[in-house]
Amino acid sequence: ALRAQFAPQTANVRPGEVGAVSVIVMGAQDLTAVELILSFDPGVIEPVDMAPGALLTLDGNAVVTDKQADGGRYRARFTRQVPASGAGAVAVFTFRGLKPGNANLGLGALTVTTPAGAQTLEAGAAPRVTVAP
Repeated sequence: ALRAQFAPQTANVRPGEVGAVSVIVMGAQDLTAVELILSFDPGVIEPVDMAPGALLTLDGNAVVTDKQADGGRYRARFTRQVPASGAGAVAVFTFRGLKPGNANLGLGALTVTTPAGAQTLEAGAAPRVTVAP
């Protein structure tokens, strides 16, 4: 069965430091696209990038990236011509700590596309992202 989770479950940075959280998909069969929306507190962290993860990039095939940050939301879509199967990161969200607090990271949506169609996944518990003083 297709499942998703965040890793790590906790991320701690100081103001000015950069951290990262990955979205992992397990049980993928012939994955051709991943679309996700992450939400966060823009007063606590700022997005640096959202990049395709190793499950999409490891074999060296091209990944088309479409991404957009808007306030406390970051949307990304990664598309491949060559299907990917297995388990691994589909997205890596990097962020910079702004001021102490809890960033309240959440997954607004996670949709994976295979030849069978699009499927929405839940990613379980959101990681706790904290900016320490």
